Amino acid sequence: MRRCRITLAITGAALVLVGCGTAIAPAAGAPLDGEWELASGTVDGRSLELRDDARVTLFVQGGEVSGTSACNGYSGAAAIEDTAFAVTGLGGTEMGCAEPIMRLEDDYLTALGAVRTAAADGDRLTLNGDGVVLEFHAVVPVDPAQLTGTVWVLESVGDATGPDSSVASTVGERAHLELRQDGSVVGSTGCRTFDGAYTLQGDTVQLHEMAMRDLKCPTDVRTQDDRVVSVIGDGFVTEITGERLTASDPDGSALEYRSDGPLSATPTVGTTWTLLEASVDARVLDAGNGDPVTLVYDGIRVTGSLGCNSYVAPAALDGSALVVGEIEVTAMSCPDNATRERTFLDALQGVETFDRVGDLLLLRGGDAHLRFGLGS
Repeated sequence: MRRCRITLAITGAALVLVGCGTAIAPAAGAPLDGEWELASGTVDGRSLELRDDARVTLFVQGGEVSGTSACNGYSGAAAIEDTAFAVTGLGGTEMGCAEPIMRLEDDYLTALGAVRTAAADGDRLTLNGDGVVLEFHAVVPVDPAQLTGTVWVLESVGDATGPDSSVASTVGERAHLELRQDGSVVGSTGCRTFDGAYTLQGDTVQLHEMAMRDLKCPTDVRTQDDRVVSVIGDGFVTEITGERLTASDPDGSALEYRSDGPLSATPTVGTTWTLLEASVDARVLDAGNGDPVTLVYDGIRVTGSLGCNSYVAPAALDGSALVVGEIEVTAMSCPDNATRERTFLDALQGVETFDRVGDLLLLRGGDAHLRFGLGS
């Protein structure tokens, strides 16, 4: 059984992918580079009270450091020469956590700022300073192939803060998570969709440029939506066992996913897609009047129904980039459907990317967002 642990947070770092296997071996010329997890620490003879639900990590890359400090994420600069090691300019996110987690964070960051020497020995790293000793072990990095190229479908939501750590089956539309090889991420909560970019550092995944599509969730889906966003946004540890992935919050809340097979490398040409949602410039398409809105991409153009009228436009696809040309529309009079048609056409004109995600098709660009499901 092979397990990989991942922490998810929001930042703007660049994409770094490393393989999963043995612990990080110190690289020649850069023996400290890699990700480390705090195993023990003392400050002025007092031991740091480490917790399973509040990881403390250190990621070193050249002259930069970052990681999690029990509650928040942090980053700073590192001056490294031979055995000398000093961290300056520490900063980070500003979430509040309950005691004693905040005390652990304060103690760790204070100790890290007091470190003056470092020594790496295989998969162990020791940082020393005046009255400070921090002992780390190397983190087993995540294999990108275990995460990318797969559609992860949400099957259950566990809430450690609820009665008896309750676990609930999913509700609403299919919720999923997809981490792409190009560094982009798309997914859904069962109600809202999200997209953005991610980076991978050892066993740490960081999201940036993340956008939640601001749609109202039905009452019965709202709790699930909140829990998915909370776990993703606050940071989570995962275990991958076979075709199952568990994403856990530090407080023990968990999202259970299963693999729904590999992603399609290219969009499906000639398939009819039925619109599930669309928005542009904060305008959301009304799903009411008219027949379903559809789209077909035939390799050189997009065509479909607007629910009353039909449309056609030239479309150029280069990888995942999509450019839609001038749209031609039939001229039937549909006053009850006019606003709906205009919202869709404005969104379609604004798309820039074309992504196939399992049985979903996502068109996105700027403030334009369209999501389709397989149709007949």
